[in-house]
Amino acid sequence: MEWYIWIALGVICMILEVFSPAFFFFSLGVGAIVAGFFPFGVYVQLIVFAIATSITFFFMKRFAKAVFRKDRVESNVYALVGKKGTVTKEITPQKVGAVKVESEEWRATASAEEETIPIGSIIKVVAIDGNKVIVVPQNKEE
Repeated sequence: MEWYIWIALGVICMILEVFSPAFFFFSLGVGAIVAGFFPFGVYVQLIVFAIATSITFFFMKRFAKAVFRKDRVESNVYALVGKKGTVTKEITPQKVGAVKVESEEWRATASAEEETIPIGSIIKVVAIDGNKVIVVPQNKEE
């Protein structure tokens, strides 16, 4: 096969990778581009394509695991989960209260529907619900 066909296939695969971020088309694209540099016949090019694609896929898989690892530190509002704070406005079943967590004031509700948490109580944030934090009293961690 002509070298420019392999290069064109490689470029097309690279463009497809933009729309499918799984590193699959990237590996195929690298394999096709490398195969385009071997003018020794179709069978040699296919073998080079398979080897180059496999090697690239192996290294891209390791790279993807490092980049997309699961043990990331939570950020933004989700970093509040597990933090302790103080109730600044009583939390009752009928109305939303307020808590202060790390010098920021947040709207809060209790995790138990029938629970009232008085002002000054120490709480722990257990979840986030929109712009509110869901809390439990410190002596009653779940």
